Amino acid sequence: MSKLLKTLDVTLNTDPAANPNVTVSEDYADVTGHKVRWIQADDTEDFDFVGLSLDRAVFPAQQISGNKRRMSCSNKDDEGNYEYTITVRAKGKDWDSTPREGEGEPDGDKPVIRNR
Repeated sequence: MSKLLKTLDVTLNTDPAANPNVTVSEDYADVTGHKVRWIQADDTEDFDFVGLSLDRAVFPAQQISGNKRRMSCSNKDDEGNYEYTITVRAKGKDWDSTPREGEGEPDGDKPVIRNR
C-alpha cells in the first residue's frame, strides 16, 4: 500500500535581514503515515533545491527532482520529532533554513517534522 503524501511549501527570502532565509509552510508538521515532499512556494524567489539534512534512518531515499524544483523522502514512521535543514541555491549562493546565531532575533526555529 502506498503512503499518503504530505506537501510542504518552501520560501526563499534573500534579504540579508531575513533569519533564516529559507522557511517552510509548517514549522512543525505532522507527517505520520506520509511520504514527505517539499516544493517551491508560488510566491517565492526562484531557487533550486540542493539538499536536506534529516535523519536518514527514519527518512531514507531522499531525492531531488530532475528540474530541482521538488524534493522528497520516504518515511519509516519511527515516533519522534525531527529537526531538519533545507538548503537551496539562488543567485549563485546557498541559503538554508537554520536560523543564524548572533544576527538579531531569528524569525523562527529550525523546521520540525513529527511522527506520532
